[in-house]
Amino acid sequence: MTLIEFDLTVIAFCTVLVTVGAVVFFIVSFKAIRELVTKVNELLEKVSESVDTVNNQLRPAVIELKAAVNTLTEAVKAVNTVVSFVKRVGRRGG
Repeated sequence: MTLIEFDLTVIAFCTVLVTVGAVVFFIVSFKAIRELVTKVNELLEKVSESVDTVNNQLRPAVIELKAAVNTLTEAVKAVNTVVSFVKRVGRRGG
């Protein structure tokens, strides 16, 4: 075996070694990426379920708050009516 043949053999071996290493690296990387995507999807499902739960729990409270705001709005209107009436009566009486 001459020096050139030895060099070519070493180069070929290194090329095969690097190629096999790259293939193994990509296979492992793709597997890790697939696992990561799976975990992210699971997390998104849990977040979605949590949001639905919170939404369902808050809905009655929001309905009650709307009713309270409507009641307060009507009360303010009634008070404004009384104040307006008192002002008119006060102007006429004074």
